[in-house]
Amino acid sequence: SNRAVLVLVLVRFTSFLLFLNHFLACGWYAIGLSSESGWVRLHLGADAGIMLRYLTAFHWSLSQFYSSMEIYPANVQERAFAVCVVMLAMILASTFISSITNMMLEVVSLQTERVQSMRALRTFFRHYKISTRLSLRMRKYLHSCYHGERREELQAKLLRKLP
Repeated sequence: SNRAVLVLVLVRFTSFLLFLNHFLACGWYAIGLSSESGWVRLHLGADAGIMLRYLTAFHWSLSQFYSSMEIYPANVQERAFAVCVVMLAMILASTFISSITNMMLEVVSLQTERVQSMRALRTFFRHYKISTRLSLRMRKYLHSCYHGERREELQAKLLRKLP
């Protein structure tokens, strides 16, 4: 269905963002360790465990996309990396929102087209005084044909729109 394709696209994009944030977190952590004045030593200290370090770096990478946090760049290398990440986040966020908006509009357009077709069909049945029983059978048949064809067509259209 249209919703299933939309959910699939959302899951795919979310997975991509998590994967990207993992690599950004690893890069942020590596840059933070490369200097005595880096964020790792400044904010966490030498006794912090690897899990706390990773989760803090991952939290920082996520926050560059959606919010802010108490960890901030402590030197030029970290600041340059942070600026690049924020620019990337801005581009990806706008691309994501644009893609979702376009897919939703496509789904609404297809549903509107179907409703108009069914309305025209009902008008045709009334105009030519086709029996309720026959019109119901015809609508049921056309409905099944429509869904088979449109599902494949819709999936192909939506998949072509993926970034």
